[in-house]
Amino acid sequence: ELADGLPGGDALRGKAVFRGPKAGCSTCHSMAYHGGQFGPDLTRIGQVRKKTDLLEAIVFPSASFVRSFETMQVSTDDGGVLAGIIRDQDVGQITLALSPEKNMRVDRGSIRNMEPMPVSLMPAGMNYILSKQELADLIAYLEASR
Repeated sequence: ELADGLPGGDALRGKAVFRGPKAGCSTCHSMAYHGGQFGPDLTRIGQVRKKTDLLEAIVFPSASFVRSFETMQVSTDDGGVLAGIIRDQDVGQITLALSPEKNMRVDRGSIRNMEPMPVSLMPAGMNYILSKQELADLIAYLEASR
C-alpha cells in the first residue's frame, strides 16, 4: 500500500509543497482563498477525507473525482475534439475550461457529441514527482485543513 513507508508529515512544509511549482497544486486548487479555480476548492478537505483518501486522490486522481469537475469530451462538426470541464452553459452554447488559463465557448449547434470521460484532468503519478517526505507533508497540510 502507498501509505506504508510514508514518513510523518509536517503541515507547514506541506503548505509550501501545495503552493510550490513542483507539485503545482495551487495552480488548479484553492485553499483558504489562495490558488486557482480550475479544480475543486480544498479548503476544509481534512473534514471529509482521510489520509488514505487524500493519498489516493493525489496519486490516482481518476479513481474518483467531484462530478462538477468531471472532464467532458466534446466532438464538433468540423472534426475538432476538446476535453475540459463545463464552466457555464445555456441553450446556445457551453463554456469549456480547457486548462487553468484557457476557456472556450462552443456553440451547441456545432457539437456532434458530448460525453463524460473517465479520466481526470489532474495529472496522475504525483508519487513519482514528489519525494515521500513531500507527499507526507502535503497530506499533513490537507488533513489539517478543517
